[in-house]
Amino acid sequence: MTGGKVADIDYSQSTKRLFRWTVCIGVSGIVISFAVWGKRTGYGFGIGALAALVNLWVWDAVAESLSGKPGKRSTMAGALFAGRFLALFAFGYVIVSYLDVSPFAALIGLFTGAAAILAEIIFELAAFKRLSQ
Repeated sequence: MTGGKVADIDYSQSTKRLFRWTVCIGVSGIVISFAVWGKRTGYGFGIGALAALVNLWVWDAVAESLSGKPGKRSTMAGALFAGRFLALFAFGYVIVSYLDVSPFAALIGLFTGAAAILAEIIFELAAFKRLSQ
């Protein structure tokens, strides 16, 4: 704290860490799924984790386009944002049925983005506590 004001979060660093958290949790989940439940579950978790990472990328691109600096990435993200649920269900169904992976594992893999957000919140709270002492 400086002069009674709380330092703001560095959002660009936080976003980079969020991508790293998502990849780390996804890879860890894939390895654990393969080791404990086999390749069908591991592939399913991997597909879900990859979809969560793509979803995070889309949200980041949409936020970037709202910042007033639209680029090629942000215009493509707008289209992806609109059709992401339709694409998720359509591609998810085809991939899960074609590859014969565990649908429940793919669904759990989708939560890697949420787990990464929780990890980033805990990280920021720990960093705030350290900086405020």
